[in-house]
Amino acid sequence: MKSVFATAQEKTMQLFYAVFFAVFAWLLINVVFFNIHFSYKPATVVLLAAVWLLFFYLLWRFCVAAGPWLQKKAKNERVALLLFFALLCCVQLFFFTQVASHPARDLNYVYTSAYNYTIAGIIENPYLDYLYKYPNNMPLTALLQFLFRAFYRLTGSVNFWAVGVLFNVFCIDLGYIFSYLSAKKMWGKEAGFFILFLLLFNLPLQFYITVFYTDTAVIFCAPALFYTFLCLGNSGRAKNTAMLLTAAGLLAGFGMQLKYSVVIGVIAFCIALLLKKPGLAAVATAAFLAGFVLWGAVFNSFTYTHVLNKEIAADEATPYLAWVMMGLGGDGAHNPTDNYIVWNWQTEEERVAFVKEEITRRLDGYGVWGYMCFLRQKGIRSFGSGNAEVASYVGEYPVRQTALADAVYYANGENGNWLDYLMQGYHIAVFCLVAAGAVLALKQKNYIMLLPYIAIFGLYLFLLLWEAGQRYLLQYTAFYLLAAVYCARHLFKYCYKKLNLKAKSPEKTNI
Repeated sequence: MKSVFATAQEKTMQLFYAVFFAVFAWLLINVVFFNIHFSYKPATVVLLAAVWLLFFYLLWRFCVAAGPWLQKKAKNERVALLLFFALLCCVQLFFFTQVASHPARDLNYVYTSAYNYTIAGIIENPYLDYLYKYPNNMPLTALLQFLFRAFYRLTGSVNFWAVGVLFNVFCIDLGYIFSYLSAKKMWGKEAGFFILFLLLFNLPLQFYITVFYTDTAVIFCAPALFYTFLCLGNSGRAKNTAMLLTAAGLLAGFGMQLKYSVVIGVIAFCIALLLKKPGLAAVATAAFLAGFVLWGAVFNSFTYTHVLNKEIAADEATPYLAWVMMGLGGDGAHNPTDNYIVWNWQTEEERVAFVKEEITRRLDGYGVWGYMCFLRQKGIRSFGSGNAEVASYVGEYPVRQTALADAVYYANGENGNWLDYLMQGYHIAVFCLVAAGAVLALKQKNYIMLLPYIAIFGLYLFLLLWEAGQRYLLQYTAFYLLAAVYCARHLFKYCYKKLNLKAKSPEKTNI
């Protein structure tokens, strides 16, 4: 008989999958048919999503057909991986020549700060003022200046933009590798290559090739966490488990310092582990905290020794509650006006007090029902488009004025833009697979898939609380696609069997 604890675990897991499906199926319907934030025509989006699903099926069949060859020799897998990454390199070079962009918005401040510190050993206003206001961008600035300085000393060149792009490509491609390893460990080499192709056709990911900001710098963290989670089940000896958790703690701690929303994946990791191995979950939590504190000490040592004054920084920094306040105004997305209002106050205490009062005032203005309706719209605003806000970052300062760069710049769902519709079709196709996968996980009582599903649900809750925006979805691309692969394999196998049975069944004849 099952223990009471095991039964409670199973019921909790099943309840979560049921809630996930209910929330995301409802969200999917709203995104497709009641999307007032992005001007997509529902019929066109549904048609394109169906085309993408058919294309995913053909990709899956291709990977399945290659399965026996991949399994035959270990060398075959290495050759296939080499060919894929050669293809990926060509694709990335193509997008680099067509849609490369100079640093814009926050990236411009971070990049220029790192550039100036490398060349002059000092950061001046307005860039220094920006870092005082947004110290959360200081770790990335510190990391970039370290890379720039190493490159400058080795070559004497100041082409730091190229260094940033190469760093970005490294982080993105590392995400490919961990995604492949995770899918391969779960479902075999065919699934590994299937997710590689799904990543390849994720256009926003390719468009962000020159945007070496926090979203892409930590894109490998999610699949790396999942791969660690899978390895823990087979680690066996305590020594191997300790090594895995140490590595995961250092990696996730580094990621959390670059972008705090990595903590969503970390929390999902600990919750999923808690439902299976409570004792190990406590050790993992300690490892993540230690990694975060360790990297925090490293970055803070550089920051407050060489760049910022700690006392001034305490008063100048924008309180994190300001983003919660921002998320309660307008459509819940980024609103620079709110920042200017907050900066009118001189000290940290005054800013926090004002923000708390403003949050209370805005909530009172909505009322309970009004706030529920607002959250519905905010969820649509966050998940309503598959373009990951590429126009804001890629189209603003293009390196070359190509036809594709122009198409990216106008990727906002308006005027029937073909490229944006293509990305939206992909987004909805994956969205459908993720939602349907929750039903499959519920039926199969699948424990392993808890990690990506909890993280996706956590991201949804985070965006309801924080500022809305599709850019935040970028760092969890691997989790979406792992969930999609999980569902697609079962769905496509079922379809293939049905099609085969129909093809082989004898035709009816009249006697």
